[in-house]
Amino acid sequence: MNRVRIRSTLLLCVALIVDGCCLGMYTGAYAFVDCGTKTTEVGDVEWREYGQVLGMPWGPMCVDDNGGLSSMVWHNEYQINQCKSSSWSGSSMQCKEYEESGDAFSGAQALTSAAMFFNNFVALSALLELLGYTVGSKCQAAYVITGGVLTTVLCLAGGALCFAAGMSVGDKDVSVDFCNICFTGGAGSAYDYDSIKNPTIAGAPIGALVGGLFAITEVVIGILMCAQADRDKETLTSVETGTL
Repeated sequence: MNRVRIRSTLLLCVALIVDGCCLGMYTGAYAFVDCGTKTTEVGDVEWREYGQVLGMPWGPMCVDDNGGLSSMVWHNEYQINQCKSSSWSGSSMQCKEYEESGDAFSGAQALTSAAMFFNNFVALSALLELLGYTVGSKCQAAYVITGGVLTTVLCLAGGALCFAAGMSVGDKDVSVDFCNICFTGGAGSAYDYDSIKNPTIAGAPIGALVGGLFAITEVVIGILMCAQADRDKETLTSVETGTL
């Protein structure tokens, strides 16, 4: 029975690791935009200001030079439609980048939620086997394999979808658009264009990808459960009858 305990404990630990990796999709940043610097002069005093925009699960979060935070939400109709206004003089792509990034990040979060749903049932299967209720069950093994495959695919898809957003892998013009959304006066005029950086992917999608890779272990353990099911059932019977 030590073999069963080790296997189910390992499966439970892997499921918890996968959950931990995916949890960042609800709390961490998906993308990061560095708005560069802005030089301000008042009399003889000159200083540099720095601005950043983080793509969070709920929307863009603006970080000003004093560390102040202000947040918006994705799918804000005002932000999506303001470029259609006759009085709009900014980039025509700004609203499109905002909308597409919101769609990509929201879709990634939905895929990750589905992955965690199946992963939690894999964890439940591991717990039931550890307690001795489902030792030798090929039905459970089949579910662990299926749940592991679904968790792997959905986690990897959720992490990969974040790379489709311009806020993650776009060019400097995309950075300017998001900086314009956050900071009054516009990054293109108020900030030094040469100091603005290209958007970069942040930690949350990487965590989802790592979780998807870890979930492959669930599939392997499920295959072992299926292959050893008859042997586990015989061992359990021997333990219960006291012949082992």
